[in-house]
Amino acid sequence: MAPTVVEEDYYLVLNVSQSDSVEVITKAYKDLALHLHPDKNRSHNATEEFQKLSRAYETLKDEATRRIYDIQDYPRIKRARGQTSRTQPTPNSNDQYHSKLELELEAKCDELVAIHTEMEDRVVKWLKTQKAYQDKICKLKKEGEKLQDSIRLSETIQEAEAAEAAAANSWITWILSPITTKRVETEEEKEQKERERLQRLHAKSINEVLLLHNEVSVQELETLLADKTKEFEAAKAQDGIKLDQCRSIFIKLNEMVTKERNRAFRETSERFWREREAKCRKVAQERQEREEREAERYRRAEEQEAKCRKEAQERQEREEREAERYRRAAEEQREAEAESIALQKMFAEEKAKRDEKYHGEDNMAGYSETGTFIFGSTLPRKKLHCQHDGWWPQIDDTQWTKSCDKCGVSRYTYLLQCPSCRILACASCQQVLRPQRRNINKGFSSGEQ
Repeated sequence: MAPTVVEEDYYLVLNVSQSDSVEVITKAYKDLALHLHPDKNRSHNATEEFQKLSRAYETLKDEATRRIYDIQDYPRIKRARGQTSRTQPTPNSNDQYHSKLELELEAKCDELVAIHTEMEDRVVKWLKTQKAYQDKICKLKKEGEKLQDSIRLSETIQEAEAAEAAAANSWITWILSPITTKRVETEEEKEQKERERLQRLHAKSINEVLLLHNEVSVQELETLLADKTKEFEAAKAQDGIKLDQCRSIFIKLNEMVTKERNRAFRETSERFWREREAKCRKVAQERQEREEREAERYRRAEEQEAKCRKEAQERQEREEREAERYRRAAEEQREAEAESIALQKMFAEEKAKRDEKYHGEDNMAGYSETGTFIFGSTLPRKKLHCQHDGWWPQIDDTQWTKSCDKCGVSRYTYLLQCPSCRILACASCQQVLRPQRRNINKGFSSGEQ
């Protein structure tokens, strides 16, 4: 899997420099996280800015990832930003990210990175050169050891032959010669031994010369390696001096830039808190106005409710007065009906007396001794000449269940009874049967019935 290409300046995102420590980076991250968190930052790209800030902090808080970023990605990003800045118009002198001090600081930072890169390249190159010389010296020493072993072997064989020759010419061998039988060498064997001895001597002399050349080569390589080491140490010391000078200048510029950034950050923070305070005041004022509107609405609702309660109470009192008036009217009506019934009874008694006077005892059929009509009794036929005058009392359906004697309809809930002949008639038939002239004796007409 290919490594992810970083295109963002994490130092610029965290508002720190490349030489700042992890503690400074952590403090800058915490301060920026309070302002860029999506819960407090209402911009449309708040989530993207906060994620970029988190990536920058995760990369720079670890020394390994920070070193990789400084070596691989940061120089390329700075070069790209430098080219972009050259193509763009000159920024404002008050811009905290494009001030003159920061440009100088970036230049010194680039110089520091270049020195570090040069030192690392020199160290890598020196290690390769040193390894090459050491490999050559080791190889030559191994060849020298082989030559020394070959020379020692030749000397050992030569010493063994000399010892054998000395033993053959000794007095012990001479004394033991009659006892032991010794094999006599031929001329060819002697010549073969002589050739082998001469070859060993020649090989020994050659090996000695090669060993001498080997030692000379090893000394030359060691001398050259020592010279290269001195050159490397001198260049390293010079780079250290240059690095110390550049670092001191960088630290001073960094302090100045840090002060400027702190000042800009304080101004930004103060502006942010002023805006936040103004926003809070505005929100509090809106909340207060909303609460006042709610209180006014509640007050009006309470007034409306009190008005409704008052109207309901007045309506209830009015209904009570109406009910009392209706009750009194009903009592008065009942009293009037009672008086009317008493008058009807009185008129009925007078009528009964007159009927008894004119018709005799036959007219009393269907009546009780008190003069009231007995329901179910039949009326005499001689009542057909009745004038049907007087007050017709009302017979309810609960007391009498019968159809009209004239029309024969039985759907009525009540019927009217003639006080003279006791026939039952509905209201319509009563208007037909009853005379239209005024009854002088009773004092009522059919229209007043």
